[in-house]
Amino acid sequence: MTSKLPFGGELVQLGDLCELVLGQSPSSESYNTVGKGLPFYQGNADFGKDHPSPKTWCTDPKKVAEPGDILISVRAPIGAINTAVERCCIGRGVAAIRPNADVANPEFLKFQLIAHRTILEAQGTGSTFKAVGKKVLSEHPVTLYPMDVQKELARHFASIISCIGVADAQLSVLSSLVKSRFAEMFGDGDFPRFRLDKVADVQGGLTKNRRRETLPMRLPYLRVANVGPTGGVDTNEMLSIGLTDVEARKTLLKTDDLLFVEGNGSKDQIGRVAIWDGSIDPCVHQNHLIRARLYKDVLPIFALTYFSSPDGRRQITNKAASTSGLFTLSTGKIKSLVLPVPPLSLQHEFSDFAAQVDKSRVVAQKQKEKLQTLYDSLAQEYFAI
Repeated sequence: MTSKLPFGGELVQLGDLCELVLGQSPSSESYNTVGKGLPFYQGNADFGKDHPSPKTWCTDPKKVAEPGDILISVRAPIGAINTAVERCCIGRGVAAIRPNADVANPEFLKFQLIAHRTILEAQGTGSTFKAVGKKVLSEHPVTLYPMDVQKELARHFASIISCIGVADAQLSVLSSLVKSRFAEMFGDGDFPRFRLDKVADVQGGLTKNRRRETLPMRLPYLRVANVGPTGGVDTNEMLSIGLTDVEARKTLLKTDDLLFVEGNGSKDQIGRVAIWDGSIDPCVHQNHLIRARLYKDVLPIFALTYFSSPDGRRQITNKAASTSGLFTLSTGKIKSLVLPVPPLSLQHEFSDFAAQVDKSRVVAQKQKEKLQTLYDSLAQEYFAI
């Protein structure tokens, strides 16, 4: 079945362009971790950015992918894409897509399948783990263009991805610059140390409950989902909450407030910190975020960088550890964190450096966002089904 589309393309089924090889689990007796046999990929957990990384090998494979095959995760999470770089054994969580090179350029097809991930995910079935089978893959519609157009599009998408990678590398370097400068200025300093509640006002947030739906006052509030991984706050998706006048006075945020994530369960995520930029006013915070409003002796960027440093993270994870194995913080634990307090002149010197780096970071981030928008618009134009 084919149907005509703009730009000289036609809609065809994936099975008409490719050989599909669905994975099959070999006997566990053939598994090993010492490199004997073929690399064995069981699912999404083995996938990398572009190519899978072997953790297990198999001496008696049942299903094999060849170098250059497109590997797709067929069990939740469905639709992740990698490319095989060697012969490998594939388990039930993976399928190999082997394009007919006479009609379908593998790189072009790979980019199209990446763009179709949400469509494939929506077709997953199963009560415990969602999965797609050979029929879904075979009948999945893809857009086919003349070979020269496919190759040109593949080069274009690869170029954009490469430029996004450069922007990511720049952002990583800029982040490392701030961390390195902090360590250089304060790492070996014998500065006085104070409990956080001696240099800041620490306040818990609002607990959600049904009673709040009946309260006449409603304000936008921050939750854990708004706290980004790099010290910023994302306000693209804001919710509102009912509260009293007294609660509003306690939980209203001010520019430069520090926000600590109270509970996540994850050792790596617990206690991550952000600075509130005051972009929404008024705004309050939920109880899963703990606010620290610093007094004049401590600059917010200094405190943020310290609590994101190895020493700060060690304190936070030690405070958050529990006998259950989960990690959680409380207002009391945040109050008891200890913060070194260098002279304000040094803090301002660091703050000025961080501000200059942040300007460069904003430029790199905007460039990355423009490239991603270009990528998404081209994918929508050429791969929409």
